[in-house]
Amino acid sequence: EAPIGMSTKPKKKRKSAASYTGKGMKPKRGKWGNNPCANVTPGGPVILITCDDTKEKKAAIEVSCWLTAVADEMYPRDSVAQIKDRDEKDEDTGTSSKCEPGSVADDLEAELRALRQQKPSKPKMQGGAGQEKPSDNQGESTAGGERFVTSNIDGKAMTMLRSKDPKVNVSALLTRVMRDTLETGVQNTRFTNRVLPFTHSCFTKIDLIKTTAEEAVNSFFASEPSESKGGKFAVSWKCRSGKSNKLDKMEGIKHIAQCMPEGYVVDLNNPDITVLVNVIGRFTGIGLIRDYKRLSEFNVRTLIERHEKKSDAP
Repeated sequence: EAPIGMSTKPKKKRKSAASYTGKGMKPKRGKWGNNPCANVTPGGPVILITCDDTKEKKAAIEVSCWLTAVADEMYPRDSVAQIKDRDEKDEDTGTSSKCEPGSVADDLEAELRALRQQKPSKPKMQGGAGQEKPSDNQGESTAGGERFVTSNIDGKAMTMLRSKDPKVNVSALLTRVMRDTLETGVQNTRFTNRVLPFTHSCFTKIDLIKTTAEEAVNSFFASEPSESKGGKFAVSWKCRSGKSNKLDKMEGIKHIAQCMPEGYVVDLNNPDITVLVNVIGRFTGIGLIRDYKRLSEFNVRTLIERHEKKSDAP
């Protein structure tokens, strides 16, 4: 028997240290659970960013500012002064670039003109809160807003930018950015690993992937006739979600190979053009990129290391 004044109930076991430190606990589920890109609608060019864990928003802001600076150089926007000069010339000559009053084209022209003259605004976050963005150069118009908008894909160590400017070719833009990084070794982002451009996107179904990949191939070679003469190519197919592994990727790869122009042969080690296919949950991005392997698969940190080794070499 227990001594008088003492409880006879058995003592409860103390919880293990794992309950206090968080070790061994289940990972926190995001809004869309374990299915990234569940809230992203395919369509239009996008840019996938892989980065350090928990640094998705900061990486998106850094890359957006970085790409916007290069895009403004490659694809200049009309300045406010240029728009005013054009309007004054129209008034002096008595002509106007607008259509007849009351027409649909006239209303569209007036709306575009108003958008060009509006002040820069904070970048919007699809599915998240906005973050402040450095102001553009004085006298420059945003031409209807930001060129890149962040999409919250609710993925671990990755985020996405959606291109809003139809003038910007994301494949050519990223190729230029990666070449400059290799040549200069300048680090424009702290948290980013890879920045991957996709000119086309679709839902994750093998028939849709095959159709969209064919459109991407035809669009690429239509805009670059000189590339149709022949060369070496490879298909890089990567699944970034466990549910995506059920796809028959060999069927998709064979179909993409058949869509390539005559004169192109497979070279997995040193291709001139790489057809990039990334499957992320229900979302699939597809794009054709030059010198993808030669530019370290667009890994920013690897390119900087290559530049440093080259600079240190005697």
